[in-house]
Parts: sequence; C-alpha cells; structure tokens
Amino acid sequence: MPYFNVPVTAICRVLVEAADESEAMERATDEITYGIFKMTSAGPAQRINSEDVDSFLRHADVVLTD
Repeated sequence: MPYFNVPVTAICRVLVEAADESEAMERATDEITYGIFKMTSAGPAQRINSEDVDSFLRHADVVLTD
C-alpha cells in the first residue's frame, strides 16, 4: 500500500484558568507547542463568565487548571 503526506490545519480550544489574559495566552501557547504540534497563531484570550465554564469544559480540547 502507498503512503500519503496529508498536511492538516486544525483548531484546538484551550480552556485556561489564569490570573489574566496575558497569563492565559502564555500557558495555552506553551502547552500546545510543548508537544509535536506546530502552532501558527493563537488568541486573543477572552475571559468567560463563571456560569459558562461548564459549557466550555464540555467543548474544550485542552483544559489547563492550577
């Protein structure tokens, strides 16, 4: 069977618990670029309301908490 090279561009939603947007961006980008993935862009970080956290937890690909 032959081999195929298939470049894939995907979106990864990262839910981050952080003191502010700057820390959230730093933690998210550090986490994603730590592995085998190549990140091309990110952000901006957006603060979410506490009543919406459960919904974001269900749909996030990565969750970073303290």
